[in-house]
Amino acid sequence: MTTKLVGTLRQVAEEAFRLAVIMETAEDVQWMPSSVPRPKDDTTERASGGYSDPTLNTVTDPRRLAVREAMVKSTETLEQTRLTIIRQREELESVVENWNGGY
Repeated sequence: MTTKLVGTLRQVAEEAFRLAVIMETAEDVQWMPSSVPRPKDDTTERASGGYSDPTLNTVTDPRRLAVREAMVKSTETLEQTRLTIIRQREELESVVENWNGGY
């Protein structure tokens, strides 16, 4: 294997590992509200008093929703990448086998 190919494969493996690490964290937090206090809708002041609805706050938390959206995209990208690698490997195996006199 060439040095360039080895380096590229190593980089792909390292990025996949880094993605797996952050996806493990995101898998849990995508369902929880952010721990950062939410300001009132029309000011930068922290909300105080009033009616508290933890379920609604969790469901509508924009930080949580951003994590959820990124998690969905990451999962889809990971699956597409896996399928692309399989297709490319199968194609390369086929043409190398054909080059080698196989059918």
